[in-house]
Amino acid sequence: MFQLHTIFAALEHLLKYRLARSGVKLEIISEPDELTLTSDSALLTQLLINLALNAINALDEVESDAQSATRCIRIQASQAQPTYPIRISLQNNGPGIPAKYRQRIFQRGFTTRTTGHGQGLYIARLVASHLAGRLNLLPDAQLDDDMQVGFMLELVSDRRQHTTILPGDTDAKK
Repeated sequence: MFQLHTIFAALEHLLKYRLARSGVKLEIISEPDELTLTSDSALLTQLLINLALNAINALDEVESDAQSATRCIRIQASQAQPTYPIRISLQNNGPGIPAKYRQRIFQRGFTTRTTGHGQGLYIARLVASHLAGRLNLLPDAQLDDDMQVGFMLELVSDRRQHTTILPGDTDAKK
């Protein structure tokens, strides 16, 4: 069992140099502050690193003077009620994902970058599934006003206590 803020602190530490080198600001918001998970903290950290590095790489492809706003990655964590899933969104104000690629971004080997290998989002989704969660691309209507692309990670707070992945799923997992 661990508190989510420890994962966020580790994420800030691990990405500090890369964020500074790219001139990207990282904002982390957690409501409530003391969200607790019983899960694999190392895998969750790696999943969030994959998503953040993907965002930094996308932001690096945009000239900083071509953007009017500060280049930013925003991570927001919330849990509406103790029995509900913890939701972690990671959004950025870099280039959006063209509609023609949206269905393919989680496919193994798919990348829109010339130097990419197409493993980051694929692996992030596998890790989310292993953690009894779900990772999806946020529809444009659910993005913050100043953001262009985002992902939603939903995790049960204690995967040992649940027989289904998340509320709303029809397939039970034991």
